[in-house]
Formats: sequence, structure tokens, C-alpha cells
Amino acid sequence: ANDAQINRVVDVRFTAEHQVGAVGVRDYRNGNTVLTGFVNKDGDYSVEDLYWSYIQVYRNGQWLTIGRG
Repeated sequence: ANDAQINRVVDVRFTAEHQVGAVGVRDYRNGNTVLTGFVNKDGDYSVEDLYWSYIQVYRNGQWLTIGRG
């Protein structure tokens, strides 16, 4: 196999969601996750729950979590 085949990404997935409470949070940034959902329980303009997942790629026979450096 050549280098292009060895390092080829053959699949991509999200990990399971994890919840982060948003009450009182003004800023939440995690360079290794993507926002996958939110809940606005009381119908106002502020979110009470945030849901995040990591992105993973399948390369060289293993799942690797990717993110910003």
C-alpha cells in the first residue's frame, strides 16, 4: 500500500452527546467539540442545556478524535 492509502480517512462519526448546563454561562468554547443540540425549557431567549459531541475519524484501523490545535 502507498502512503495515500495508509493515511486515508475511511469513516467519520460523532461521539455520544454530553450535556453541559448553560444556566449562567456566558461563554463556552471547546475547540474539540461541535454543538449538536440545545434545550430552551422556558421559551425565552436563553438556553438552559447545551449538548456537545466530538468528531472522530477512522484511519489506519483506529478511531481518532479530531479538533482544533
